[in-house]
Amino acid sequence: MGTIITLRDNPGSISYFKEEMLKLIYEGKGDEILLASGFFGESTKGQYKASIDKSDRMGIDIITAIKAARNYEHVRIVGAYDNHNPGLDAFVNALRNNLGNILVSGYERNGGKWHAKVFLIVRHDLQGTTTPIAGIVGSSNMTSYAYGSLNSVKAQGITPNMNHFNIETDTIILSEKIYKQEQVEEMAAYLLQTDGHVIVTGPNTATGKLESQALLDIYQKINDRIKDNPTDRPNLNNHNYEFTKF
Repeated sequence: MGTIITLRDNPGSISYFKEEMLKLIYEGKGDEILLASGFFGESTKGQYKASIDKSDRMGIDIITAIKAARNYEHVRIVGAYDNHNPGLDAFVNALRNNLGNILVSGYERNGGKWHAKVFLIVRHDLQGTTTPIAGIVGSSNMTSYAYGSLNSVKAQGITPNMNHFNIETDTIILSEKIYKQEQVEEMAAYLLQTDGHVIVTGPNTATGKLESQALLDIYQKINDRIKDNPTDRPNLNNHNYEFTKF
C-alpha cells in the first residue's frame, strides 16, 4: 500500500534500487521475478559483474537472495538497449549457472531501444491468477554506475572515482494486498539509513487505480511482448518492442 520514491544524489552512496530489490527478493513472497533493463554490467573479462554485486546492508547478491528465499520457480530477464548485448547474455548465463533447478529465461528485444528499468515480483496460483507483490520502476540499470556503490564496486577489485556513479531516482510500488502502510514506512526507514532522499506516499486515490493493478498492468504490458518461440522473431528494424527468448 503506497509507494516509495528514492533519489540517490550522493556519488558512491548505496543504490536504493539494489538495496530494495534484494530485500524484496529475499523476503520470498512471490514465485516469479521479472527484471527488465536497458543495460547489464556483466563483464566476461574480469571486470564488474552485477550478478555478484552485494547489498551494502544485507551483504548478499541477487543469486544468494533468490536461492535463500526458496520460493522462486522462474526468473525472467528482459533487455536491452542494443542488439545482441553481451552484458545481457552474460548476466543471464551467470544466473543459469548458479540457480540450480530454478528456470532462468532471457529475452532480447527485437526492435526499438528498450531503455526502461523494471523489476517485478509476482505470484501465480493453480487457477492461473497472477498476483503482483511489489515492483520498482525508474532510472537505475544493472551497471556499476547505477546498481553498484563505492563499497560494492571496490569489493570486486575495481577502483572507481567518485564521478563513476550516476544520480538515480526510482519508485518502489508495494501492493496493498500484501503490504500495510506501516510496512511501507518501515521499508522507507530501512533505506533512509544513509545519505539521499526518500519520500513515502500513501494509497493512490487520485486515479482510482490501486498499486496491485498498476503493477499488474506493467507486468502484462511486458509479458505481452515476450515471445517464447524463436520463430516469432521479426525484422530487427521494425521497432515493435517485442522480445525473443534466447
